[in-house]
Amino acid sequence: MKKLLTLTAVGAILAAPATAVQRCVALSENNNDFYIDDYEYSEWTLKSSNITIKGIGLCTGTSGAVKETSDTLLNYGGGYYCWCRMISPAVSSWFSSNFEDNDDYICATNCSLACAELVRDDAEFRSALFTTVSN
Repeated sequence: MKKLLTLTAVGAILAAPATAVQRCVALSENNNDFYIDDYEYSEWTLKSSNITIKGIGLCTGTSGAVKETSDTLLNYGGGYYCWCRMISPAVSSWFSSNFEDNDDYICATNCSLACAELVRDDAEFRSALFTTVSN
């Protein structure tokens, strides 16, 4: 009887479905609901009535077509091409933005604003951020 109970308990544990925390967010199709709450040297924040999106912008020597994705940026920290990444409520892949500058200082100081504007103004881009999330 004791073996049967032990086997039943082990079987129940093994048969239990794996669960994860999920968060459902209704993304607005228009940008009127989103506003840029803050942006600094590399970080940006967007808010709407139901979500806060935080991200980073980084200028690199790696160019990419607008909205091209990359899981890693090998040549980061200094460069002319602005890449964006959402870091909250989840972490997304890197996305190439529509901003670049021949002066790496100007690129670095304006990249986070460029990312925030792209996410705010482009519903397709905003949606793409959420389809590339990882743990």
